[in-house]
Amino acid sequence: SANPALAELLKQPYVTVPDGPADKDPRKQAVPDFVKLMDEHSQLQNEIERNPGDASAPFLKSQLGIESAIRGNLLFLLKKYAESVPEFVRAVESGHRTAELFYNLALARDRSGSLESALSAYSDALKLNPRLPNAYFNRARAYHLTGKPSEAIEDYAKALTLNPNDAEAALFRGECYVANSEYEKSLEDFSQAMALKPNDYRIYLDRGIALYKGGNTDGALTDLKRALELNPKEASAYYFRGLIYSRTGEYNYEMEDYDQALALNPNLSEAYTDRGIAYYVQGKTSRAIEDFNSALKLNGGDARAYYNRGTAYNRVGQRPAAMADFKKACELGVKQACTEIQTQRGR
Repeated sequence: SANPALAELLKQPYVTVPDGPADKDPRKQAVPDFVKLMDEHSQLQNEIERNPGDASAPFLKSQLGIESAIRGNLLFLLKKYAESVPEFVRAVESGHRTAELFYNLALARDRSGSLESALSAYSDALKLNPRLPNAYFNRARAYHLTGKPSEAIEDYAKALTLNPNDAEAALFRGECYVANSEYEKSLEDFSQAMALKPNDYRIYLDRGIALYKGGNTDGALTDLKRALELNPKEASAYYFRGLIYSRTGEYNYEMEDYDQALALNPNLSEAYTDRGIAYYVQGKTSRAIEDFNSALKLNGGDARAYYNRGTAYNRVGQRPAAMADFKKACELGVKQACTEIQTQRGR
């Protein structure tokens, strides 16, 4: 090929696609010849379909698999992730079952939002090569995002064994420990990540949340303030600091932080719920109900919002509405709501 980048791709069809931004990847220089390659690929596919019993068919199929791998790489580089998936599948099905190809397929599925099928391909890649730190890391992220923190923790550990300086793996494993309520273990990971990236606001934010949930209010407040120094537009930091101020009885600061969190992120449903509770405590029942309504519009499964709105409805004498909310909260697992229903029926 006259295009050196394309020629390099032809020599290395199984090269792993980049995890990060591909804009500076030298393989992007192959794109000008991409259309030509697509045309040649289609002709080869048609020839195989016309003569499936031809003696040369196995060779042609193998060649087609190589070209599919190349097309998949180029489509991925063009951020056409969903279109790259069938190319990688065709390459694998043609007999080119390499760890790199399975990894590329997994990453393409991952970027396309097909996390469950991505998990399977990551596993196939790791069976062929158990020393791929990026495969462990990305499979861990897929487990993490599909609500499997324990599985994610195992994979982050393997990624960190292969690459001890991976701050992202330490950070995300810490988040998984928080999801499992293993706060002490999470603090170890956040400290490791912080040593590697001392000015990353996310680490201070996550450690602040872990400290708050673990009962260390002072430490949490220090970390959240530092997170906001590094990134004054992080809504979650304001929200969790508001929760701390609620715990310490500094109600004016609490409300200011909830307001700021919602100004930065109007879709932060839990901030509406907790601001609604604060309004209720202050005797501002109508405003509390408005906030609970907003929370439930964003998250119809917010059990706390249903229970607290039911309590607010009770205060203003709207008993049927209160009972409906207590029933919903009870169904979502709030025992206090179930008790409240029995109490109301006994009146």
